[in-house]
Amino acid sequence: MSILEGKNIEKSYKDRTFLKTSHHQVLKDIHLELEEGEILALVGESGSGKSTLANILGFLIDPDQGEVIYKGRSLKRPLDRQDRLDIQMVFQDPFMTLHPRKTVGQSLYEPLRLHKIVQEEDIKDYLAGLLNQCGLSLDHLDRYPRALSGGQLQRLNIVRALSLKPKILIADEIITALDTPIALEIIQLLKEIRDREKISILFISHDLASVRRIADHILVMKDGEILERGQTQEIFQAPKNAYTKKLLASIPRLP
Repeated sequence: MSILEGKNIEKSYKDRTFLKTSHHQVLKDIHLELEEGEILALVGESGSGKSTLANILGFLIDPDQGEVIYKGRSLKRPLDRQDRLDIQMVFQDPFMTLHPRKTVGQSLYEPLRLHKIVQEEDIKDYLAGLLNQCGLSLDHLDRYPRALSGGQLQRLNIVRALSLKPKILIADEIITALDTPIALEIIQLLKEIRDREKISILFISHDLASVRRIADHILVMKDGEILERGQTQEIFQAPKNAYTKKLLASIPRLP
């Protein structure tokens, strides 16, 4: 059963020059379905429209046309509180959600207090459990983002998202800047989170080799269109589209 759908989604941006304004279509009639408990990978090269689609599904920007459907309901701005909490994003750049002038603890405590996820006196224990699940400790809460490694920051980003008890995680290129061993650890962590929490994950990447390790199904995107979709094993064993074959042949693979 689909928990999140994108239907007929289109998006264009204005390109302004000194003499004229033109429109560049980024997404073209996109259809996407994320099943309950599924890890769905969205794959394509830079500029294919992946992040724009992620931001639409995460309600950071609006589509020009089409709709986002969550649990059978078409969502419109402003989202109610629970819908906003249920769909959480993890970004490529962890500094987008961890304030550089605040300790990690200050950044993580704030949304828990705002949304009253747990009682004030239980916040520390609640975060301790999540940190442990993500390979971190309470000591990380006293540090500033600049004092942490990229892998630690991305784990903390995942903790922040999980702390709000979402039903869906949208992970947008979250292993792109990480060394291979750390990237593999993050992939394994996401699989464990899906299995333990039974949440759905949209995993966005330009690397088919990495998604082979994590995804149940794959969507291949190019120039704002979905060119191929299917089970991960089927895509790797018998890709139908020439562009998919090109990705399989050319993208560096994780060992």
